Amino acid sequence: MNTEGPKSGTSFANPKVPMVELCNARQLYFSDDGEVEALRDVSLAVEDGEFVSIVGQSGCGKSTLLSIIAGLITPTFGEVRIKGGLVKGPSRRTGYMLQHDTLFEWRNILDNVMLGPEIQGMDKVEARVRANDLLDRYGLADFKNKLPQELSGGMRQRAALARTMCTEPEILLLDEPFSALDYQTRLAMSDEIGMILRREGRTVIMVTHDISEAISMSDRVVVLSARPGRIQSEHRLVFESAGRERPTPLASRDTPEFGRYFQAIWQELDFHVDGTSK
Repeated sequence: MNTEGPKSGTSFANPKVPMVELCNARQLYFSDDGEVEALRDVSLAVEDGEFVSIVGQSGCGKSTLLSIIAGLITPTFGEVRIKGGLVKGPSRRTGYMLQHDTLFEWRNILDNVMLGPEIQGMDKVEARVRANDLLDRYGLADFKNKLPQELSGGMRQRAALARTMCTEPEILLLDEPFSALDYQTRLAMSDEIGMILRREGRTVIMVTHDISEAISMSDRVVVLSARPGRIQSEHRLVFESAGRERPTPLASRDTPEFGRYFQAIWQELDFHVDGTSK
């Protein structure tokens, strides 16, 4: 476990307000079969421009956590804040990219990217300029008039990212964004989209089952326990062997630090054959 706390002598005068802050969030679901506790006392702060990945076993509450941050679910107990303000519902400040691209097959790529601004009632002229710029930066300018079925899986994911970014969110939430892709495309997309997001300096929170993906893309990996999900550990990722510059997601996989982080996180996620957590 590589959890870092405040060091002796740290000044707490005028503390910096986190971009995202979860405070003792607990989520309960109720059904005819009784009460199910999905999350228990989750507290987490994410700084402006930080890329944080959340990993954990299936059913540990990772996607529920994203929905709480997005304002789609109100936690049963606790609260979530964005820049100090209490989240009471969905906000333009947050963009949510799902597992599948969910592009509308009857709309061309440009019109798909314009969907968010249309729904939010944003200026259409400005949004079209922004959409064209995003498609150009993401290597899709020549495909903006194509239908989704004419694009490869990786291109569709880039189009989905452009659609999410077109509303100019401050925070990007990624829910298993590459899980529907084959392995080779998944590697390429994690590298490509990871570099895009770093260039743009967005605050990103991603949930994934893929430990390698989390390590290669993130500044910090948060490990959730089995349900009810609790923060089991945090790993702040430093690749000193790569020099002063953070290596690209693909290049980070070749560093000696990558293997050490992988083993540490894997051991924390390991479970017995009967499915019980160690």
